[in-house]
This record gives sequence, C-alpha cells and structure tokens, in this order.
Amino acid sequence: MEALQTETTRALAEKEDIFCATQMAKNAGIKSKSLEIADEASAKKAVDDLFVSLWNNGVSAKDDVTMYLTPWFYMLFQNRLIDLKTNNDDLIAKGVLGLYNNAKIKMTNNAYNDGKDDYIILKTSKAFAYCNGIDKLKPYEPEKGFAEAIKGLNTYGGKMVRPKECAVLKCHQKAE
Repeated sequence: MEALQTETTRALAEKEDIFCATQMAKNAGIKSKSLEIADEASAKKAVDDLFVSLWNNGVSAKDDVTMYLTPWFYMLFQNRLIDLKTNNDDLIAKGVLGLYNNAKIKMTNNAYNDGKDDYIILKTSKAFAYCNGIDKLKPYEPEKGFAEAIKGLNTYGGKMVRPKECAVLKCHQKAE
C-alpha cells in the first residue's frame, strides 16, 4: 500500500507539472521561432538569445529565474552550467542541476511539445501563479486485501500573471 501511495503521489505531481508547462508554453510573453538545435554551440546561442529577450522585457539578473530543459537539451547544454554538487545540497534536493546567468536549471520530461518542438521555459518566480489542494478525502476498503485506503480529489489551477517574465524557446533536436 505504501508503494501505491508513493506511485499515486508521483503521478499526481506529473499531471500538475504537465498542466503548468502547457499553460506557461502557450501563454508566455516571449516565444522564439522554431529552431533546430544541432550541438552545444547552437543550444548556448538559443539560450543566450532567450535571456536577452527576458532582460529586455525588464527582468533583472537579480530576479529569481528558473529554466526547465528537456533531457536531450540538457545533455547538449550541461557543460555551460555552474556545478552545484560540491557546495549546495539544498538546491540539489530541489532538483536544481546547475546555474546559468544566475538562473536555476532544472530538467523535466513534462515539457510541452506541439508535435514538432519542445518548449524550453525560462521564467521568473512571479510569472505564473499556481495553487493546488486536496478538496475531498474518502476512506474505503480495496476489494483485494484487508487494508483500508483513502480516495482523494486533487484540484489545481494556474494562470500566467506576468507574461513578460516568461520566455519560451521552441526547439527540436537535429535529426541524425
């Protein structure tokens, strides 16, 4: 039962992440044209251009900024990150893989994809408002077993409140 609870919690979190990534991707104030990313140099240039766009929109280098990368993009971009492993266990525990231009870098499998492009998100902590909660809990007994369980209704929602503080890099990996 404990394993099922852990699996359920993770599945709920994944759905919420997908919801947030989709809303941010569709409602960002800054969106790049579709780019084909072939190597580390093209990944760095695309990210640098995204940062410049965000800074030109009034975001400061002192703002709390996070960037969400897909695994394939992270593999190309990882050599540009400041390594955190030696001195910041708190950030590592929160899923931060490194820093770039003072932004926290996280990797996700839940990035929005429009059928062609992945949407790499760069945003301030104030760009997107989000809330969630368990509205209803109901105990029950599963059919096969003697344990008791709880059903819950998880509700969540979010809205882009500062679109000028969210930038999206629409990109796809160059086919080999």
